[in-house]
Amino acid sequence: MSALTLAQRARAAAGTALAVLPLSSASLAEAASLLPDYSLAAEYTNSGWFMGGFDDGAASAATFNDGVTLSGDKTVSDSLFWRYDDYYGATVRRADVTGFAFGWGGAVDGAMRGGDLVTADFSFELDFTHTTPTYPAYDYTHASWELNVGFIGHPYTPEPYQNTPSTLSPLTSASAYGSVDAAGVYTWNDSISLMIDDWYAADAGHWYAVLTVYWPDPLARSGYEDTQGAHNGDTLRLTVPDGGIRLGITPSSSTLAGETVVNTSLYVLPSSSMLRTAGTFRNAAGAEARIEGDADISEGGLMENLGLLRAMGGSRFNNYGGMTNGATATMELDGDVYVGDSGQFVNEGLLRAMGGSRITNDGRIENRAGATLEQHGGIEVGNGGALVNEGLLRAMGGASFNSYGRTENRSGATFESYGMTAVGNDGTLVNEGLLRAMGGASMSNYGNIENRAGATLSTAVGSNLDNYGRFDNDGHVDNMGTLLNAMGGAMHNRGTMTNSSPDTLINDGFMVVEGVLTNTASGVAHNNGDLEIADGGALVNDGLLNNDGYIDNQGAVTVGVTGIIRGSGAYAQSAGSTRVDGLLDVAELDFAGGLLTGDGVLTSAGGVLIGSGTMLAPSGVGGARSGRLDVVGDFTLADGAALSIDLDGTLAGSSYDWLAIDGSATLAGDLFLDFAFTPLAGQVFTFLTASNGISGRFGHVHADGWDVSLSYGDNAVSLTLAAAPVPEADSWALLLAGLGLIGWRARRRA
Repeated sequence: MSALTLAQRARAAAGTALAVLPLSSASLAEAASLLPDYSLAAEYTNSGWFMGGFDDGAASAATFNDGVTLSGDKTVSDSLFWRYDDYYGATVRRADVTGFAFGWGGAVDGAMRGGDLVTADFSFELDFTHTTPTYPAYDYTHASWELNVGFIGHPYTPEPYQNTPSTLSPLTSASAYGSVDAAGVYTWNDSISLMIDDWYAADAGHWYAVLTVYWPDPLARSGYEDTQGAHNGDTLRLTVPDGGIRLGITPSSSTLAGETVVNTSLYVLPSSSMLRTAGTFRNAAGAEARIEGDADISEGGLMENLGLLRAMGGSRFNNYGGMTNGATATMELDGDVYVGDSGQFVNEGLLRAMGGSRITNDGRIENRAGATLEQHGGIEVGNGGALVNEGLLRAMGGASFNSYGRTENRSGATFESYGMTAVGNDGTLVNEGLLRAMGGASMSNYGNIENRAGATLSTAVGSNLDNYGRFDNDGHVDNMGTLLNAMGGAMHNRGTMTNSSPDTLINDGFMVVEGVLTNTASGVAHNNGDLEIADGGALVNDGLLNNDGYIDNQGAVTVGVTGIIRGSGAYAQSAGSTRVDGLLDVAELDFAGGLLTGDGVLTSAGGVLIGSGTMLAPSGVGGARSGRLDVVGDFTLADGAALSIDLDGTLAGSSYDWLAIDGSATLAGDLFLDFAFTPLAGQVFTFLTASNGISGRFGHVHADGWDVSLSYGDNAVSLTLAAAPVPEADSWALLLAGLGLIGWRARRRA
């Protein structure tokens, strides 16, 4: 065959005994075919021996593509003879003829390969006539047939009284059986198949097929001297029409070693077959390749799709070389794909991984700009593997995406998850583009997520993102679903993070805000762990934040007019600022530095402590200087702390500041008064009230040059203007510098 020359070149190039075969128009040339060297029909005894009188004209074989078609037509009649049987010690009858056999066989042209599938489709007719014996007690009506197909390692030529091929220990064989229990005309249509194993593939140089029909006669070995006979006079006629048996080879593999093979029409790799390439297999534009079996791409090999490539259910790709799907091409995978550590899979067109597929990547997968990778099944990025998305990557509902290696969503790219996405312990997910967890999606991180500057990560209503590892945000996170920073998880926000979800933002681990964390009016957030607002960071809460953990503020926290922070946890501030225009209600409130301001309500069962180094300054909403700050619980202004009161008019809580305490007040520290209008001598301003009484006094009063006197009542502190202002030393500047708030007074005057 011409393919043998090509095979020899392949063996030299690739060191393999497998044939290298090009595509001939639309299909692969076959690696091996069956030659019809002989066909015969002969009478057959139940001891498994051919008898004399071969009838060569009763059977025939002809070539058919890679195989042969077999046919035959023969009739045999039963008769009796007597002999002495040593085993039984008696004279018994034996059937002179108990049946017959068709035999076909020949050589294998080419090399059989491990995984080659040999099939025999058969159709034949059996006509059984029966003669009733004189004595019905000896009547026995039965006939059986067997078709045996196999391969042997040497030529076989049937001779009289020689064993049939099926008794010669073939390398491999398969059989089909049938029987009848009454006279009549019967037909059979079926198929048998056998797989060539690697270990004997090279030795399977010859084939055979034997079809036997016979009468099993239990009386023949039972010692009966029956002159009537159970089948004496019966006839069997077996007809195998032209092409009634079709014996063919489905090649297991095509090995491409260095060659470039191009499919320009339709190529089908059948199931249980294999395509192996160390060269290039190209599916041209407009062509279709349908992979039903397995495809192996070795290191240095390439499978290039420029048309339509379908990997059907049950198929498998093993890629240690390269796979590419061109810009105008479509690849549909419904089987398994494995990308080895040396493999690369590049998609520039449309790649659909269907529901029955699973892609395991220990190498590199690239979804290029303008390309779409649509995943309905499973993708796993192994430890050491990488998946890079520069186009559109969709993990659809019901899909699973697991990354134990590195997954990158590049700038300008979009990753949409509708199913389950998980980043394993050693995995990393880097987002530089747009990453969306769509409705119904579930994302879990046990490794590392990096949302880089300029990137957006969004979670839709009905989705969830659970962080058990490390989550770094330098871009923007927009949560409309459930965002959980679980116990043991660490979340670092250096960018912007916005929660607008009633399904909540939950922190059970450690969260550091160095950028801006915003809980909008529709948002609900829960802090059960540690929430740290770092220097330069900001928490803006216009919704509900349930704090059963610990909030440590060193940056800027704003509780808007509609905002609420409440819970059984603690709120502490050592630097930075807290503005409360809504409600701050926690079990413990501890201010040990920075600024506390606002026009809202502070509540704490343990009381509100304004510690040394802290400035308390009520202020109005919307930029107004003066406002009313309410404290529910006992209030303490410690030594070293300061209370600042702005006076812009004569209406408490509106044109001058009012600190209203629903509890007791313990006073120390400094009082600063800032007049923005000229009051009349003798005017009284009540700026502090305490429903449960007042104890202590302000250590120092800084009146900005005005002559004032303070009056401490049982439940209120008031000031009375005595004279016009006299310039005061830089006491404000000295104190504010000590508190780290040197620019604060200038902003309040603006």
